Amino acid sequence: MAQELKFTAGSKYKDRPKTYPVGLLDDVEIHFQHYASEEEAREKWERRTGRMLKNKNKDNYFFMIADRERANKEILQEFHTLPYKNKVSFGAFHLENISNNAHIVVYERPKSNKYETPNGKKIVQTYFFVF
Repeated sequence: MAQELKFTAGSKYKDRPKTYPVGLLDDVEIHFQHYASEEEAREKWERRTGRMLKNKNKDNYFFMIADRERANKEILQEFHTLPYKNKVSFGAFHLENISNNAHIVVYERPKSNKYETPNGKKIVQTYFFVF
């Protein structure tokens, strides 16, 4: 989190058009899907990471992941092995060996008739009471 945020002209994921800023922390891509410019994304990133870095106790952090985009069951299982206290995953299907408190099954059925997990903003708006 203390690394310098750099922006890149494109993503390593070539199957999607770049319509938003993509940042890099070493080899990790950060997709700023809700921001129109690199300047806006940098300002939000620096403000939020500044608050996080003031609090060194990671037990005060909350980590979440959802099985959207390229996240699959294996990635969610690996997420649950991370050494952090407060973590939760959301997905359209149950995960074996993960409690219902740590993995919450939630899905919607859009026009495609496939089950999929809502986006992160919608999850937080809908399920914030769980936390």
